[in-house]
Amino acid sequence: ESGSARSVAPPLEGAIWIAIDESGAEIVAAGDKVRVGVEVIRPMVTDRGALKPLSRITAAVRQAPGHLALLDTDRNEIYLHDGDPARLDLLYRDPAGRARLTGLAAGAEGRLYTIDRRSRSVIEIAPDRKVRTIDLQTVSPQAAQDPIAVATDDLGDLFILDRRADAVT
Repeated sequence: ESGSARSVAPPLEGAIWIAIDESGAEIVAAGDKVRVGVEVIRPMVTDRGALKPLSRITAAVRQAPGHLALLDTDRNEIYLHDGDPARLDLLYRDPAGRARLTGLAAGAEGRLYTIDRRSRSVIEIAPDRKVRTIDLQTVSPQAAQDPIAVATDDLGDLFILDRRADAVT
């Protein structure tokens, strides 16, 4: 079809997420690896003194030039990858350890957004790493039934996909 984009890289087995960064590069997440354009990386974290791969990367977005934000739903943590797969920087971990994170969006001014399905809230992470929780019940009761995905536009507006409500708010 005229005008439609096509991938320039081979498929990534097990892919469950795709995003497009500002340069038009595909960012594909697939379990223990991420493909950015044609480069495939396997991010690792230090766990009890040994390097171990992240095992359930379910979302990845460009946070800033040369930096990817990665959501690992096995650990319910968000990491920042700066190009060195053996050195990830922890951006967010629920202090209570109860969060069930899903989705990831890069917003205006370097902000990141994810959904905590358990508390039915959006978590906003600012570039200075300050965290703000947005209770979806107070913003939109319709989006608070079963939120499963978050997106943002260049103005900073948030869009929440709710599976139970069959709605985007």
